[in-house]
Amino acid sequence: DGLRELARTRCRAVFCFGEAGPFFHDSMRAAVGDCKLFQTLADAVEAAAGVARPGDVVLLSPAGNSFDAYPSFEVRGTAFRGLVGGLPGFAAEALA
Repeated sequence: DGLRELARTRCRAVFCFGEAGPFFHDSMRAAVGDCKLFQTLADAVEAAAGVARPGDVVLLSPAGNSFDAYPSFEVRGTAFRGLVGGLPGFAAEALA
């Protein structure tokens, strides 16, 4: 409930993925109008890049593990950084 309320007040979009993605999607879609479910982190990052506006923050905010796709949170974070860093026009200093 707390996460849903924060998302309602702070997020314009929520993109869920992975094994727990359907659970989070079901929980968050009533709170955030733009709530979508994706199979992979790569798909979610691509979609987020498509809706992000100048000045927006796209945040990887895991509310659970991703052992279905990554062996550790470090590997998942590295994958996220790589996906974001590969976006056209992305400024590398934003990953700092």
